[in-house]
Amino acid sequence: MPVAIKMMRHDLAMQPDFLSNFQNEAKTIASLDHENIIKVYDIEERFQTVFLIMEYIEGEPLIKMLKRLKTIPPSLAVRYLIQICSGLQYAHSRGIIHRDINSSNIIVQRDDRLKILDFGLACPIGTEDFSSLGTLAYMAPEQITGDAMDERTDIYALGITTYEMIVGGRPFREDDGHILEEMHLNQDIPDPAAGVPDLSKDLQRFVIKCCQRDPNLRYDNIQQALADLKSSAGEQGAGIKKAAAPKRKRTTPILSFEDKNKLALQQLVKEFSAKVRKLDVDLKVSELPED
Repeated sequence: MPVAIKMMRHDLAMQPDFLSNFQNEAKTIASLDHENIIKVYDIEERFQTVFLIMEYIEGEPLIKMLKRLKTIPPSLAVRYLIQICSGLQYAHSRGIIHRDINSSNIIVQRDDRLKILDFGLACPIGTEDFSSLGTLAYMAPEQITGDAMDERTDIYALGITTYEMIVGGRPFREDDGHILEEMHLNQDIPDPAAGVPDLSKDLQRFVIKCCQRDPNLRYDNIQQALADLKSSAGEQGAGIKKAAAPKRKRTTPILSFEDKNKLALQQLVKEFSAKVRKLDVDLKVSELPED
């Protein structure tokens, strides 16, 4: 079967403490089995480094989707967030926190199913302390200061990722790492509703609560966050039937093509699907019998 292989940087693999921590946690991560978490099949040590053999996923990183579309409609963002929270809840229940939730570590598949990458494994350039893994733009204050982390650390990063999805950019300036750290430590995020006037109150509260600098003011756990998201899904009309759903119409274009053009057509359909998704249009493709 097709797999993806990720190689650890040699300088990290040569650090005994890092490698020991990595090996211990990787065994637990390899045992995770959830539809919204990428599956790690095996871990191999060769050539003075470590290789992860993982499930091969066809899809687009959320960060690339945001570069194309700028923002994700709130109703679709809520559907994505429910999936992310479902994966996090599963991992947290098994004692694993991610430490690096961000739009680069989330893959959106063609059917809008999400996969979370790199549980406890992501490592930015220059990292030496395994306990402080993370991407600065999404890091919680306790992660920056080196204090103890728990699932509320993932909740903070989830809030920043949500802000990025619905507003179209992250909340703090990022041209200076030191200033960015200070902003995470000392400033509240801007109100996301300021950039999205039609944002629901539920989703607005969700983002602000996730991004509280004091961990005690965030959600205590992912279950609480998920409950609020499902409430927001009802308000956004994202799958919770509190009111009659608006009727949806269907149209069926039929394309006739030669085999030699099949790959090019598949790529065109993929690009078109990504564009119409912003309009809350579902695109399904089925092959018909040959003429």
